[in-house]
Amino acid sequence: MRATLLCILFLMIPISVVASGLLPVDISEGWPTRTLSDSPPAGVTLETKIIWSLDCGEDSEPLVGRLVHATPGPEGRLFISDSSMGHILQISASGKVEALRGRTGEGPGEFKGLYRIIQLPDGRLGGVSGAPAPTFVIGARGELVFIDKKDQPAGNWLIGGDPGTIPTTVVRDLRQAGDCLLVATDHSIVSPPTMTCIRELSLLSSPQGDRRVLLRQPWESNMRDLSWPETEQFETLAYGRFDLSSDGRIAFATERDSWAVAVGNLQGEGEIWRRPLPGTPRTSAEREAIREEMNASDLGQVSKHHPVIGRVRWRPSGHLWVEPWGVDPPPGHIASFDEFAKDGQLLRRVHIAAAFQPEHGHLQIINDGHLVWFEGFGYGDTTFEGQPKVYLLEVSEANAR
Repeated sequence: MRATLLCILFLMIPISVVASGLLPVDISEGWPTRTLSDSPPAGVTLETKIIWSLDCGEDSEPLVGRLVHATPGPEGRLFISDSSMGHILQISASGKVEALRGRTGEGPGEFKGLYRIIQLPDGRLGGVSGAPAPTFVIGARGELVFIDKKDQPAGNWLIGGDPGTIPTTVVRDLRQAGDCLLVATDHSIVSPPTMTCIRELSLLSSPQGDRRVLLRQPWESNMRDLSWPETEQFETLAYGRFDLSSDGRIAFATERDSWAVAVGNLQGEGEIWRRPLPGTPRTSAEREAIREEMNASDLGQVSKHHPVIGRVRWRPSGHLWVEPWGVDPPPGHIASFDEFAKDGQLLRRVHIAAAFQPEHGHLQIINDGHLVWFEGFGYGDTTFEGQPKVYLLEVSEANAR
């Protein structure tokens, strides 16, 4: 449901919630700025090796719906969420479905939507509903539901918003490092005639899910104003532009139209990395497509450039991958990233080689460094031919070229 429709629905809700005392939070406030090189980095191709593939066609066993997200488990296992069927596939190290975990529903230990999943070191498996920006899910509570090793209820974590407010807290994405979880959420508070959107980056820790807000961006709008300029609607964190490393370092994009990444630790020490790079211009067709998606009245509400930064990901080496938005990978590749050392030195542009068609799939970089390629699960992809599949990939540095 588009955000404009959400406003109309909220006008019909006889509830008033006051957003008083809600202040911005920014862990990176006061961090010094470091200007990085804007020289084009040397390019290198990294080959990928398929560890296993999972056939998800109509005759697959078990029956598969829409697979959307993966998280690694012990002994080489992988867990994959099925948002259509409402359960989690437990995949063995050899790529075989060992079990179906959990079930859909609204009771204790039942999943109401499976947008993102995690497994904690103690064995608890968790799933949460959510949606890509700027979509809202009416009734979403931002609760991470856990089941134990026997698929019994194992508690809930409130990972965004606050108890007692209107239950519209949409999870945008999450990252896990051991017992810690980093989550981006979009929470709505209504006090007619205004609505306050609260975008948060929160750190949660096991065992109880204690939450600390690292970044909070309140944004107030008039509910009767149905214009949605893209620069205001855009959620910087919501497109995979943040990550948490295994040694407790955070990285997140701070702006839409500038190359700026905050890099630091959870104690509040860090710096802002900047590069003087312009955004990639959009074509007229791209702007028109976005205008239709936003339900905007005119092109003046649509930005003339793509965002400057795509995904932000830590690597097992401690290096940081930052995706240049709008840069198409070379033929035969599925993604490109600029790689930075811990001190901010720009090392190279990495092109990920794989024999897939980027327009028919999406790539997830999981927190153990492997890649998961979901092929043929996209909504509205009427040109895909063949059976949907999931691939687990390993990135090889040995034959970098």
